[in-house]
Amino acid sequence: MLMVRRRLMAFLCAMPGPMAAPLSACGGATRADISSQLLQAIQGPLKESLDSGIFSSRSGTIVAEASTTYTLADTGYETRVFSGRLSRTGINMVMPADFYPADYATIGLKLSAATSPGLKRTAQFLVRVNDRVVTSYPFRNTAGEQFDGKLIELPLRAFRPGNNKVELLAELPVDADETCAPEARDDATPRFILLQDTKIEIPALARIGRLPDIGALAGTAYPYADGRPFDIFVERPDAQSAGAALTMLSRLALAARNPLNADIRLGAASPSGDRNALVITTQNAFADLGTAGKGGFPTDALQPMAASLADVDPIRTATIGGGVFASSPVPDNDGDLTALLDAFRKSTTRPQDTLSFTSKLQDWFSGAGAFSANG
Repeated sequence: MLMVRRRLMAFLCAMPGPMAAPLSACGGATRADISSQLLQAIQGPLKESLDSGIFSSRSGTIVAEASTTYTLADTGYETRVFSGRLSRTGINMVMPADFYPADYATIGLKLSAATSPGLKRTAQFLVRVNDRVVTSYPFRNTAGEQFDGKLIELPLRAFRPGNNKVELLAELPVDADETCAPEARDDATPRFILLQDTKIEIPALARIGRLPDIGALAGTAYPYADGRPFDIFVERPDAQSAGAALTMLSRLALAARNPLNADIRLGAASPSGDRNALVITTQNAFADLGTAGKGGFPTDALQPMAASLADVDPIRTATIGGGVFASSPVPDNDGDLTALLDAFRKSTTRPQDTLSFTSKLQDWFSGAGAFSANG
């Protein structure tokens, strides 16, 4: 581990510009000296870069917690107007490492958006999770409509522990799209606006620890991110294996958003009942194991598992949370969003003589209803 820290310090000292560590941090004979100087560098000249990078809370990612409400603004998204045929907004949602996906609840997407008049009846809103469409909502009103927290339910079975790619898609065809005539297109008139106060409500989640789980390992460094020490065994101490071990350790630390308490050990892995471990081996070792067949496995690994009350599962998992949704703080920007909606409606309003009879009738009934409510 001392070798790893010295390599990291050498890397920081060699970096140009504001990312470089101070010269006083580029030496140190003991582990305590290196740890102290490395901490000083991270809290000093590196802090601004880290806070705007991997530690940023507005980096397009939602680290989901049970019974919590988020908004698109929490990911760094800002309200924008769209004038094309397909609007796509993507976020990364990190589910808990021991999250159990099944049809016992849904994630609520409360859509705050508006469409312009003139869209075809095939216009629709889609939500795609991990490259699969999980739900759709048609934009039926061709005269344009506004959504103030329209609930769209996303099944939990579509998600997995760790990273999940979520895409909010709006298909917005108009009649002019049928002909390949660039002069007929009107890109100055917007078709869709998605507001940053669109909410994502995470329900109470069932928890179950499952190992190995590659999705949780990549998304949250589970089960190595809880602060407990663990070992990284490098079975063949060559340059490629050492590089693979350091790369794995750095990526796990990025996924966990914290330094990891790991000890790198050279040589064959030895089982330990109180520590987790990662084993870095080579492709040749796997080939040798496959050639050996069952004889290459440890003898005790082939014995039937005998469960008893004394054999307690060492994996600590959370429980189903209760209570109401705990809303995350939302900036007071209702006035700005209202102004954006007003501007969107004004820019998409069509003259009355171009509206269809159905649209005029809908406007008349809307006006009559508003008059009755006020009168």
